Amino acid sequence: MATQILQKYFNFSEEKCVETLKNKSLTATLLKVAEECDTQLQTEPLPPSAPSLLYQLATKMKSQTHHGLIIKYILSSQIKSDTKLAAAIQFFKSNLSVTNQSEFEDFCGIGVEVTLGEVETVVDQLIEDNKEVILQRRYRFNKGELIGKVRSVLKWADGKIIKEVVDAKIENILGPKTDEDLAPAIKEHKQTPSGDKVATKQIQKHEVGYEIAGDALNFHKVGENYTTEGYVMTPFTKDLIRKHLQQTGGIVVTRFPPEPNGILHIGHAKALSFNFGYAKANGGICYLRFDDTNPEKEEKRFFTGIIEMVKWMGHTPYKITHASDNFQQLYEWGIQLIKSGDAYVDHQKQSEIQGLNVAASPWRDRPIEESLKLFQDMKNGLIEEGKATLRMKVSLFVCCCCLRVLPGMTDSDGGEERAVFKALLFNGDTASRAWKLMYRVLIQLKFVSDGSSVKLLGIHEQKHSFVYELSLEARISA
Repeated sequence: MATQILQKYFNFSEEKCVETLKNKSLTATLLKVAEECDTQLQTEPLPPSAPSLLYQLATKMKSQTHHGLIIKYILSSQIKSDTKLAAAIQFFKSNLSVTNQSEFEDFCGIGVEVTLGEVETVVDQLIEDNKEVILQRRYRFNKGELIGKVRSVLKWADGKIIKEVVDAKIENILGPKTDEDLAPAIKEHKQTPSGDKVATKQIQKHEVGYEIAGDALNFHKVGENYTTEGYVMTPFTKDLIRKHLQQTGGIVVTRFPPEPNGILHIGHAKALSFNFGYAKANGGICYLRFDDTNPEKEEKRFFTGIIEMVKWMGHTPYKITHASDNFQQLYEWGIQLIKSGDAYVDHQKQSEIQGLNVAASPWRDRPIEESLKLFQDMKNGLIEEGKATLRMKVSLFVCCCCLRVLPGMTDSDGGEERAVFKALLFNGDTASRAWKLMYRVLIQLKFVSDGSSVKLLGIHEQKHSFVYELSLEARISA
């Protein structure tokens, strides 16, 4: 049955169906798209352009919230090119919904039809402008550059048609390929200064002397976080970004956040160099922020050693801060989450919250006043370590699987509803030891205090990011 559906809506071959069915997640998404097509099409035939576009929609747009609307335009042939589909997907990266249909249609080029004659006219002009180079380089001329220029003039033209016209026009000028055209190209060896390595990746140089290469070239601009793949928009996202830009003046702000419980290793050196270097390359600033949330393992020599190492690596922090600087603010935000009904104090063990079908906590609906009193007791060290956890009221079905601990995972503060604070007893006299709480998810809210515009996280930290957004949303709406 699944094979027939894949063949009908996505034009898959038998072999392609077999390979696709091995990927359960992809198969589930494709079947949902096909189900939506069934609902909308009824007895209407599938347009010729639909199979490829439907597959692109399923694989390129992870959030399925707006699949139905885009499918409607695909099935009605109002979206029948890769360019228009890409525009539709891009639209929903910065808009939660379509409040103005004409705005959406203008953004996606709905109703705009570029004729073959228009494409030929533009191609003829560009070929005339580049005729000398084309005759010189013949079939080694970069046709991709020519196609790109056509696209810049005729944004909504079909890419396939553009390529066909360019190929035909060039062949008409040059004639059939000769043996010389088919021979392997002779590589040109460029002279490089002595001792310099030949760059193998694209590198972008900046006036301050730093270079950005690889994936960093594609990082979003300040204030355009929502354009990144997989970014989850909330009703408060745009307002948060606007306030952030007002606070920082729109400059790049990064941070290097080592834990002062040991000597920096090679992994720290990479993170240190990237965070400071990326900020400098973009004319921004970088904080050195000590993540002093585990004072039992922290020593003064580690603080001073890290500062010396940063300077030895050639960097000067814009400011040296500590996670403990924000403990009072974080605690107050925890109180705010409780008062708004978005968090509660829980006493479940890790073994009780593992798995996919976890029952709701028996303490989930406890009185707000009770949670507030227990939370204060957690702060003051009156509750035994590990016996109480402040959890957010979130569901697996409204966010993501990272909010639960699955069998085999080692995140001790996981569960159906993510831990925000845990009771933890400290002894000693450092600033953070005055607090008897361990901060897990809300520790990311320190980015708000620093004004960080770029958040470079390790894999183990990325799973907390969605709850960070939920925490901000709950705090703002309270």
